[in-house]
Amino acid sequence: MRIGVILCWLLDKSPGQHATQGLLSLWRRMLPSAALPLRLTVVRGAVQTADMLFGEALLDGLEPEV
Repeated sequence: MRIGVILCWLLDKSPGQHATQGLLSLWRRMLPSAALPLRLTVVRGAVQTADMLFGEALLDGLEPEV
């Protein structure tokens, strides 16, 4: 998710990066609703796999610094 937000922010050409702010606002509204589906093993696994694939594609498999 973080990679997607950063990518949106970097590529956002809207005035004042309005589109990125809208994306963050949407995530804030949607995350509470995501808690229940993420308890399902199949959903949680899909999100983890997508995160791994995005990391591999965009970060060449490197772990981000914390």
